[in-house]
Amino acid sequence: MRAMSMLSACVPTGGGHLGAGEKSQTDPRLLSALRGFDAFRGLSRRAFADVARMVRLRAVKRGEVLFSRGEPSGTLFLVATGRFFVFLDPAADPVAEIGAGEPVGDLAFLTGRPRTATVIAARDSEVMEVSRSSYQTLFERVPLLQQGLLTRLAERMQAMAPTAQPLARSPARTIALCPTGSAPIPDGLVQGLAAALSRHGRTGIVEADPLAHDGEAPEDLLGSLERDCRFVLCPLAPQNPDGEGNAGRLLRHCDSVILVGRLADDPRSGCDRLERACTELFLKRNRTLLLWRETVHAPITGTPAWLEAHCVELHHHVALDTAGDIERIARFAAGRALGAVFGGGGALGCGHLGLVRAFRDAGVEFDLFGGTSAGAAMAMALATGHSPEDAMDKIEEIFVQKRAMRRFTVPVFSLLDHTVFDRELDAAYAGCEIADLPINAYAVSTNLTRSSLHVHRSGPVWQAVRSSGAIPGALPPFVTDNGELLVDGALVDNLPVSVMRGLKIGPNVLAGFFEDESQHRAVSYESVPGRERLIADIVLRRKRMFPGLLDVLSRAMLVTSRRSLRETEFGSDLLVHLPARERMGLLEWRSGRAQEELCYRYVTDLIEDAGGPDALIAQGAGPH
Repeated sequence: MRAMSMLSACVPTGGGHLGAGEKSQTDPRLLSALRGFDAFRGLSRRAFADVARMVRLRAVKRGEVLFSRGEPSGTLFLVATGRFFVFLDPAADPVAEIGAGEPVGDLAFLTGRPRTATVIAARDSEVMEVSRSSYQTLFERVPLLQQGLLTRLAERMQAMAPTAQPLARSPARTIALCPTGSAPIPDGLVQGLAAALSRHGRTGIVEADPLAHDGEAPEDLLGSLERDCRFVLCPLAPQNPDGEGNAGRLLRHCDSVILVGRLADDPRSGCDRLERACTELFLKRNRTLLLWRETVHAPITGTPAWLEAHCVELHHHVALDTAGDIERIARFAAGRALGAVFGGGGALGCGHLGLVRAFRDAGVEFDLFGGTSAGAAMAMALATGHSPEDAMDKIEEIFVQKRAMRRFTVPVFSLLDHTVFDRELDAAYAGCEIADLPINAYAVSTNLTRSSLHVHRSGPVWQAVRSSGAIPGALPPFVTDNGELLVDGALVDNLPVSVMRGLKIGPNVLAGFFEDESQHRAVSYESVPGRERLIADIVLRRKRMFPGLLDVLSRAMLVTSRRSLRETEFGSDLLVHLPARERMGLLEWRSGRAQEELCYRYVTDLIEDAGGPDALIAQGAGPH
C-alpha cells in the first residue's frame, strides 16, 4: 500500500485539527476516517461536524462490487481503509488498484456519465460516500479536497496520455465544396446534398460570390449561419486562379473539404492554387474526393488516376440521377454512415448476405463494407452494387457449379489448385478495381513478409478477395507486385472493425460466427483411418466422421475469432452473432443458400424484436 495517498500529498498538514479526545455525537469510525484525509484536518470544529453530516461511512466486504460498469454515477467514493480493484472486464485482470486516501469513481461522477469500469473490494474495506446533492456544499467547505481531487485527475490523465487512443472524430459543421478538374460543381448536386443533409440537421449554403449576399462578406454570413445551422455547405467556384479572394478566405473558415470532380475528366486538369490550398489547410482525414457522373448507367473507370493525383482519405462515386448516392454522401458528412464488418467463416459467410438482405428489406442500406476471408468476399460482392440475391447466385456459380475450391493438386505448395480459383475470381469481377466500386469497401489479409495486417483499399478486386481468403496450406499465398506474401486475414484480425473506424464516423454492424465448443460434433481419435482404410472409404464412398484436412485448416483460422472478440471494444457498434446450420462444414458451399436464409430470418427477428432497424443499431454495445 502506498505510504501517502495522492490526495494527501497535494494538501499541507497543519494545526487546528480535532484532538483524539474531542467529543462528538458523530460515529467515531467516521471521524477517524475523516482524519485520515489531510484535507479535513485544518477544519474548525463546527466545519468538521458539518462535513461529517455530509458523508456516509460504508463497509465493503472482500469481493463485494462497489459499483459496476454502466451504472449511473450519482455517488463519489473516498477510500478510508482497504483496497479496490478496477476492472474493465471482470473476467480479465484488473487495470488499476485504488488504496486508502484516494477517490474512486471520481471521473464519471464529475462528468455525470455512467461508470466506465467495475470496482471490486480487494479486501475488507471502508469508503466514505458523497452524494451529488452534498457535493457542491462539501467542496465549498473543504476547498483543499477539491484541489486534491483535481490534481489526482490531472496526474491520472498525464500518466495515460502516452498510450491513450485518439479521441473519436466529430462531424464537420462547415464543409467546403471545391471543384477539381475542368467542370464546375453541378447546381443540382449542391442542392441535393443540402436537402439530404437537412435530414440530419438544419443546413445552410454560403457561396463565395459576394454578389449573392448583397455585399456581405461570405465568411461573416458563414458565421451567422453556423450559429443557426447544424451544417453549412460552402460551394467554391474556380474563379480565383491565385487561390485568394472570397473563395480563399471562405476556405479558411471551413472544417473539411470535398473535392468535386467529373469522373470522365482528366484528373490532373484544373489543379489551381485554390485546390492546392485545400491540401495545405486540411489534414488528409478531412479531405474527401467526390466523383460524379450523369447517370447510374455510365461506367465507373479511371478512379485510381484520380486518387493518385489527389491525396484524400475517402472517395465517393455519385450518379446525379440517383438520390441514394447523394444521401450516402450526406450520411458520411453527418457522421451517420453505416458500416458493415464481416468476419471469416468459409461457406458460413453466406450468412452475411442474409444479414444485409434483412436490413435492406427493413429499409436500411450500408454505406461501407469491410471484412476478412469469406467476409471480405461478401463485402466486395456487395460493394459492386449487386443485391444480396445476385451475390448469392454468383457464389453458387463459382463454388458449386465451377467447383473452384474442390480442385486438388499435388500437395507441394497447397492442397488446392489455385489456378481454378484465380480464374473464376478474375472472371467474376471482370478486372474491376477496388477504387472503381460504386460503394466503398476494403478487405484485410495477413502479410507474412512484414508480419502485419495488410489492408486492401486499391488494386484489383479479385486479388484482394484471393489474398484475404488464402487459407495457409489449402491455397498458396498471393504474391504482391513487390514480392510480399499475403495469406488469410483471420491470422491477424478476423473482425477488422478498427479499419472501419479509421475510415469514417458513425455506427457499424459487426457480424461473425462465434460458435462455442458445445456446437462441435464429438469425434474420437480412433476414428482417424489408416491408409488402407482411407483408400477403402474413398473407393466405397463411405462417410468419414473425422474432420477432413481442409475443414481442420479452416477451423484453425477461426481460433482468433474468440480472442479478437474478447479484445475488441465495441463501443456503440452492434455485434451480431450469426447462427450456423447444424453440422455445416466451412467448405460446404452447397449449403450456402440455406445458410443465407437462416441468417436472414435470424436478423429479421432481431429487427422486429427491437422495434425496427434503427432501434436495433442504437442498442449496440454488446452481442445479439
